[in-house]
Amino acid sequence: MTRILCLGMSALDAIYRVPAIPQTPTKVLATDFLEAGGGMAANASVGVARLGGQAHYWGRLGDDSLGDRILADLAREGVDVASVRRLPGRTSPSAAILIDVAGERLVCAYNDPKLDTDPGWLPLNRIAEFAAVLVDVRWPQGAAAVLDAARAAGRPAVLDGDVG
Repeated sequence: MTRILCLGMSALDAIYRVPAIPQTPTKVLATDFLEAGGGMAANASVGVARLGGQAHYWGRLGDDSLGDRILADLAREGVDVASVRRLPGRTSPSAAILIDVAGERLVCAYNDPKLDTDPGWLPLNRIAEFAAVLVDVRWPQGAAAVLDAARAAGRPAVLDGDVG
């Protein structure tokens, strides 16, 4: 089984279907609602697992109930989350997403600015265990450390550069 490492963002998304995205401050009645896992690296890890690969997710979350839900959802999908760092007193990432009938979206995301940016805790000596790595841009210090380690280990690497 192919082992893939994904490092970066994980979140819980609250997704609202609305008739139109408001142009001015107002209240909007949603026509549908769902919650789903989000974050580029976390979503990639779920994709790897669903395609039959052995997915490992490395990232940072608050030590809160939201982080518990995010980790439980990833684990339920078959993603290894053993190398996720939980940070006491910090809030895990989340987003409220409005999607209109044309498919346009408005995203309001929260990423706790006090989540530790130091990648020193990452088990970089394990990079050679993976067939490839994927990182996103939401934790630049962690991404740089993993990309450098992947290059040193001769492993292919992918950067999800979406900033929108």
